[in-house]
Amino acid sequence: MSYVLCVVLALLILALLSLAFISSKTAEIANSGVLMFRSIEHILERWINRNK
Repeated sequence: MSYVLCVVLALLILALLSLAFISSKTAEIANSGVLMFRSIEHILERWINRNK
């Protein structure tokens, strides 16, 4: 019984760690996406201002 409990706990901890890792990765991806969007927006703004 205790052996099964240990395995279940280990799996639970692994699942939580992988979830934390995935969420941190998605946060990184989201941040880089926002930065890319801002730089594109900035380039477009400069291009529009130049063509006025």
